[in-house]
Amino acid sequence: GRGEHVPGAAKEVTMRGGAAAGVRAELRGGTEAQIEADAVVIAAGYAGVALVQPLLGEMDLGIRRLPHFTTYWDVPFPAGADLHKSRLPAWADLGVSLYGFPDDGESGFKMAWHEPRRGEGEEAREPTAEALEALRAAGETRFPALRSATYRGQYACAYDSTPDEVFQIGAVPGTSGVYFVGGLSGHGYKHAPSIGESVAALVCGSPQPIDLAPYALRDAGRRAL
Repeated sequence: GRGEHVPGAAKEVTMRGGAAAGVRAELRGGTEAQIEADAVVIAAGYAGVALVQPLLGEMDLGIRRLPHFTTYWDVPFPAGADLHKSRLPAWADLGVSLYGFPDDGESGFKMAWHEPRRGEGEEAREPTAEALEALRAAGETRFPALRSATYRGQYACAYDSTPDEVFQIGAVPGTSGVYFVGGLSGHGYKHAPSIGESVAALVCGSPQPIDLAPYALRDAGRRAL
């Protein structure tokens, strides 16, 4: 059947006898409504933790909010031409936990550490000049054209991270019809299509394109981290 988009904010997953009954939501304009459903998928990044936690009891998924920033750079022609999307794919240097995207002709060359800067505290802040130079210098070892790059700006965000960076995806234990997708640790956007197809199959009881069993919800406090 056709889906319906309801703009608003989910406040609570409602249950009936241990089974999903829907979602209590605050709709645009401030009114509240009960959206009836026999299956609920919580896929809201770190905000999803607050929705699923009341259903978990003492179980701790170990998902934490870690501040992060990505940066954008202008690289002069002609060296910068090699960093354009027509010549360079998305890339990652796992040896130094650095990744980025080619210049799309509008935003500039994107580059960031994969490892969140835990020393920045709970709220993401504008990176210091020293932090930016360290990032640029690390990128320069792989892309010499970055030697003459000009910093354009940054975008602050946050990871919903698990201690081991393994996703938490699956049915919520002790419930029927409630599913959780989280702990994607900065990789969700890359895997969204395959995760979406597999979660939809899980909800519908169909064969999953990707086996989600390795990502079943688990108590982080009971794992050797």
